[in-house]
Amino acid sequence: MRIERIEALSLIVPHEERIRTKFHHFGVTEEVTVYRFHTDNGLIGLGENPGPPLDQALLDGYIGTDPFDHVMGQGRYNLDMACYDLMGKHLGLPAWKLMGQQMRQWVTMGWWMPCMSPEDSAAEVQEAAGRGYRGLKCKARAFYDVVEQSAAMQEVAPPDFRVEFDFNGALMNVERALP
Repeated sequence: MRIERIEALSLIVPHEERIRTKFHHFGVTEEVTVYRFHTDNGLIGLGENPGPPLDQALLDGYIGTDPFDHVMGQGRYNLDMACYDLMGKHLGLPAWKLMGQQMRQWVTMGWWMPCMSPEDSAAEVQEAAGRGYRGLKCKARAFYDVVEQSAAMQEVAPPDFRVEFDFNGALMNVERALP
């Protein structure tokens, strides 16, 4: 099995206005690119990456290769997910089985929000709960004190509402982790 060509499908996934205005300091785009890897045996593997399509030179590095050659490789994992999709389809297995044991039969659907002030974070919890969500993940950054954010959010959250913080590597050492 060899990858013959790659289609890049650019999509715009608009954020709601209140999220868009909070996102300006992250430089996050509303553009998402879905990649379709076509193989010589007719399979199509899907992958995605936030932002505009990647440079053609990077994509060309996959052309003519076997998807199995990209396992634990040095490529872009966002593109390698298309290789895992192809490998799973080729073997008749779900892609997760190529990565280890299944952790659960389901995945909860949650609300997501960028880092916001404690007041805006509390309002976001109310918005999420009002739309029927039972939890959310908040990007945690140095812009705001996560303890203050958490306190404001818990104050307005329904009893069974779950709040998680995603630091994305911002906690490099103990000194940076403690408020």
